Amino acid sequence: MARGDLTLPEDLRPALRKPFGDVLTGEALADRIRSLNPGKVVTVGDYVYRSLVELSITPDVAILDGRVMRTQVGYPDLGDRTIFRVKNPRGMITREAWEAVVEALNTPGRTAVLVDGEEDLLAIPAVIHAPDGSVVVYGQPGEGAVVMVVDEGLRSEALKVVGRMREHGG
Repeated sequence: MARGDLTLPEDLRPALRKPFGDVLTGEALADRIRSLNPGKVVTVGDYVYRSLVELSITPDVAILDGRVMRTQVGYPDLGDRTIFRVKNPRGMITREAWEAVVEALNTPGRTAVLVDGEEDLLAIPAVIHAPDGSVVVYGQPGEGAVVMVVDEGLRSEALKVVGRMREHGG
């Protein structure tokens, strides 16, 4: 996809603050995910990952930065997951991080992408590369979790965002 690192322009930030799906919490969140019977469950964010595990839903791919609301919390117990470690500064999607998300999605078994920096924007490559019918869940600060069902329409929206980001290097 991208050949270099991508930076989110300031004018795109407000659009990405709006939820790209239903905002849910607690059992409503768990019931929604279970009802979708997704091929893969991908979580972006430490709070969302921990919340789903507490609700007895084990994500297939966990994208974590060891922070909740920018406060360091450390990584949870990830069991026997295959781990990918990447650097990804705030407001960016590095090529390294993009490739790690793709590899995590394509690796058999459960995986985790541990990010030195910020993981928020990594929902974008997750949506672009997850199989149709997968669910990508990310946190909406102070509100709950956003559940996105991957399909051609959502993938197209994610690709539009990538098209508006600035590319460096390559």
